[in-house]
Amino acid sequence: MRLPVSGPKWQRRLVGFDAVLQRASLTVAAWDMGRGLMASRETSWHSEGANLGTIAATAICKGFRKVEMRIGMGEKEPRQRYSDAECQTLLASLFPAGFAGKDVLEEIAPDGWPASALYFVFHPTLEQVHWEQVQLHRRFQNWPWLPKHRLDEPEPTLEDVRADYQDSPVDTTREVGVLVATCLWDVFSNENEVVGRDGRLVDIGSWRGAAGFLADQLNRESGERQYDYMDFYMGSFWVTERADLAPVYEMIFRRLKDDLLDWRYCFPELHLIEFPADRPDGRRSYELEKLRADLEQGRREALEDLKLEPVPAIVLAYRHVFGVFPHGWPPWEFNERDD
Repeated sequence: MRLPVSGPKWQRRLVGFDAVLQRASLTVAAWDMGRGLMASRETSWHSEGANLGTIAATAICKGFRKVEMRIGMGEKEPRQRYSDAECQTLLASLFPAGFAGKDVLEEIAPDGWPASALYFVFHPTLEQVHWEQVQLHRRFQNWPWLPKHRLDEPEPTLEDVRADYQDSPVDTTREVGVLVATCLWDVFSNENEVVGRDGRLVDIGSWRGAAGFLADQLNRESGERQYDYMDFYMGSFWVTERADLAPVYEMIFRRLKDDLLDWRYCFPELHLIEFPADRPDGRRSYELEKLRADLEQGRREALEDLKLEPVPAIVLAYRHVFGVFPHGWPPWEFNERDD
């Protein structure tokens, strides 16, 4: 899957593109962004993301030296949850013929895969790839860790992209399975919650853990180890500009509804996880507090951005299936932890 660098503006803020990445003096979110860029394994941007992620990590390490810290999602309060085995059984029952079963394909692409708009998630046009590379170039130009010799690099032209552009062969089973797993990450992870009929959470793991869980599920279906967590890390963030994913979300929500499960929307929030230092360090404390302030400011601005954006496709898909907006929407009028 080739890699775009877009997604809604409010979401870009939360993962560090804008408010956090550009304003925080030492931002660990940049490392996760670099790892995210590495998730695309069929593009030269894979190595680009790895290189820039390494640059960001090096800058962070130089700034904090012996300080260990990372950006993570906030811990949810203790609640009854499905066991890993129960989660695995549930996913298998929701998709008895697999993530790419004939029943799934008929739901999300009734006229056939090549005739579906979802086809372009894996087979973007030349113009789309050019737009994505221009956006990537512009984002990288604002990175505080970008080497000086790269600041004057020109934007890629359409002809530049055309010279390297080559569509990949169609593999319907692989593409449908990957797309469904990607959208399942959006539903079950990204701080959102799937709730069982007995009130327990269907918790398949953290951002990374959920991605690994879904990769393992696909590997079991295929009988081969083809995927790992990086294939699904951050879900559809990288492909939201390529196609409307509502048909996939609606297919997932119909299955949840039929099984008497529900879904709760939770606005993502980045948290700083600090590891104890051996001794007091005034500069370190100052930088940590500044980073916390940057994260909070980024969250507030992301919420303001969200008010101006169209309702997310995943939220609209829930409404189409269940008839109401999900618990937790809109987040600026809702305390995510209230039941």
